[in-house]
Amino acid sequence: MTRERILEQAHLLASGELGLGQVLGIPVEQVVALARVAGGLKAAGRDDDAAVFLDGLLALYPKEPRLLALRRVVQPEG
Repeated sequence: MTRERILEQAHLLASGELGLGQVLGIPVEQVVALARVAGGLKAAGRDDDAAVFLDGLLALYPKEPRLLALRRVVQPEG
């Protein structure tokens, strides 16, 4: 990857136009599929582990609606 491309992607990442998952080339569908693990952890009573796992996925795709919806289940406000 050229220096110019790296700088361009860094700018797009910093501006919120790209997610880290896009920059790293991780498909959003793969990340959403991994989110099932967070649901399983929550169901097993491992709420803290579920929240940490989901936070990691959200770092890759912070605007992904399916991950945000799962966050409401895993980390209820209150």
